[in-house]
Amino acid sequence: MLLHWEDWDSMAHSVESRVPFVDYRLMEYLAGLPCEHKIKKGITERILRDSLDGTLHKRIKNRKDKMGFVTAEEVWLKDDATGRFKEAVDSAIEASNGIIMPEFNGIF
Repeated sequence: MLLHWEDWDSMAHSVESRVPFVDYRLMEYLAGLPCEHKIKKGITERILRDSLDGTLHKRIKNRKDKMGFVTAEEVWLKDDATGRFKEAVDSAIEASNGIIMPEFNGIF
């Protein structure tokens, strides 16, 4: 599911994006590993992090604040004092020629 959305987001914004390590053989191997190889002392992606020991600086290798592909929708919704975000959504609904139906729009 995440791969689908990553692909959709990158295409929607004309960004060439690659998802590393997406090979079914690698995924099957990793899925079959015992849990202690995946998470250790609360640290995720243990096998990947261990494989990068000596390659990445410790501050990067051991960081815990990953956020992925972050967008600002929450900020736009909270800080929409001028109404510009709502106007943009309304304009997109109108331009969709009925594909997006405003009665199903639960944002506002």
